[in-house]
Amino acid sequence: MFPVTYVRHGGKVHPLPAAGNPQLDVSYSWNGEAYDTAAYMRAFRVSGVIAVRDGKVLLERYGLGRQPDDRWISFSVTKSLTSNAHRRSSP
Repeated sequence: MFPVTYVRHGGKVHPLPAAGNPQLDVSYSWNGEAYDTAAYMRAFRVSGVIAVRDGKVLLERYGLGRQPDDRWISFSVTKSLTSNAHRRSSP
């Protein structure tokens, strides 16, 4: 459907280590229904969620049959991730 270009990673890759236990899990109520991360992802058909703070992964979940090594189009999400990474690495 769309032209595709694979962008290879650069020579310097920064891993995102886990923040440790316990990982962040969100729970809330909306319109009288209780949700946690898994329930939200099922209800709204979310394929992936990641929360990163200070370079450490607080929350990483996959849905819709996705796995950590899968690739999918992220569109504008990438701009947010790369712009924050650039800002943090700048002097």
